[in-house]
Amino acid sequence: VLLVSDGLDREAGEGLAEEMQRLHKSCKELIWLNPLLRYEKFEARPAGVRAMLPHVDRFLPVHNLKSLVDLAHAISEPAPRHVEKRAWR
Repeated sequence: VLLVSDGLDREAGEGLAEEMQRLHKSCKELIWLNPLLRYEKFEARPAGVRAMLPHVDRFLPVHNLKSLVDLAHAISEPAPRHVEKRAWR
């Protein structure tokens, strides 16, 4: 499943983490494509981002043609079942 979102939903709601967990369990791989990852100083501070991040297998930028090429390479590789640990502050 490809999820395209910046994660900045103002009305993320309390059930977002549970819904993300359900979605993650129902698919082979959950890839979150976030246009804000193009910024080196991106921080996982918004509640929506923090609720979603533990339930994705890959957290990738999507903001230009190169990022789409990188996505094509990523989905051709075996699916991990965890997010690569980056310094999300």
